[in-house]
Amino acid sequence: MNDNHRRAINSILRYVEMRLLDERLKLTNNEVRELHHIRDDFTPHEKTTNLLMIESLLDEIRLVKSMFGLEDEETSLRREVGAAFSEAWVTLEGLRPQSLVNYGELDKEDETRLNQCYKSFFKIFRDYLRE
Repeated sequence: MNDNHRRAINSILRYVEMRLLDERLKLTNNEVRELHHIRDDFTPHEKTTNLLMIESLLDEIRLVKSMFGLEDEETSLRREVGAAFSEAWVTLEGLRPQSLVNYGELDKEDETRLNQCYKSFFKIFRDYLRE
């Protein structure tokens, strides 16, 4: 197996690992969200079964890593959080009333309120970035 094969396998397994860890967090965490609530519709038995499957898959990833000598990839938490904030910043640009013109006309009161919300989000970013 050459380095290209290892990189491809590593990339595939890293993605699967991230997804499994995300789902494990959802299954074990009762996080309260404001706009997207995830209803826990698993029975306790189903939840346990899913968690066991995730652990088995993570064990298999460890085995494949060892078997093929795959290397760890390290990422800075600062970089990860910074990237998430940057992505949020860019996405929040869509709240600008001018960004919503293709969805129809906003009345003046809604436009004013939405513009205030947009400015509030960016004030939080500005204040944080000054520290």
